[in-house]
Amino acid sequence: MVITNNEDTTKLSQEFPSETFEKLFFVDKKEEQLLVSFGYIGLFLSLFYILAGVFLLLHRKESIRIAVAMIGISILFILIQSIVLFTMGESYMIKLSGSFGFVGIIAHLILLTVILIKRDHYYPQGNLQPNASE
Repeated sequence: MVITNNEDTTKLSQEFPSETFEKLFFVDKKEEQLLVSFGYIGLFLSLFYILAGVFLLLHRKESIRIAVAMIGISILFILIQSIVLFTMGESYMIKLSGSFGFVGIIAHLILLTVILIKRDHYYPQGNLQPNASE
């Protein structure tokens, strides 16, 4: 596109940054409410995450199950949150934040793998008590 009129050039330069800024950062009321809801649910899940960590420190047999269940719930929440933000978000920043949720899923899967690998070492052959040599 060739713009020859100086007035059109001024108008284009004034509109372009505001349109780009609006596409990047505009959040409507529905998206704002959704983000706040996801924030509250995330805080609630974080409290359960801490509780699962405390149970892991208590060296009980059910603590592995609680930790694995909490990681599973957290992965499910991140997956739902990422899909909803990526598909429903009008703003590019919201879509970008939705896609970053998959990094959290990878981190949770690594943590889950470590817990499941160390489970047999920590509770050998189904004993209810932790390994005495540790």
